[in-house]
Amino acid sequence: MEQLSRNRRIIEDFTQRSLSAISSEFGRLAYVAGLREPQTGAYSHSGLAEVYSPGGVQEALSATHELLFSRVLQLPLAQQLEDLNRCLADSDTREFSGIWKNAEFQASLCPVGTTDGTNELFAANLEALLEVIENDATTVGRAA
Repeated sequence: MEQLSRNRRIIEDFTQRSLSAISSEFGRLAYVAGLREPQTGAYSHSGLAEVYSPGGVQEALSATHELLFSRVLQLPLAQQLEDLNRCLADSDTREFSGIWKNAEFQASLCPVGTTDGTNELFAANLEALLEVIENDATTVGRAA
């Protein structure tokens, strides 16, 4: 019970100090996924590491990653599209959509331990969303 309480404090701290500044679920997911070392699967966050135990930080960030991934998948596709558009709004959409279409990047967004079927669903949804965004950008560009 103490461990759960401690991890909850870490998650709340992380959410308030880091994630609250990110306006989209996809953006939050990408941020947390970026904290994970691809070769080892270990998460690192210097601010949390200064205050909390390494094991607690690992557990809390892993749980947060799983929660954010699940939240994105639970959104209807129309809301996923709005959210991804918000995520990409401050960047060159074509440049970012190329990064987001990269299979390695997509795989990095999936938490360790999710099923292949779930990862494939996520990748298929993301590919479709990016296609819509690119088509919308092309249509707007032609109209201008």
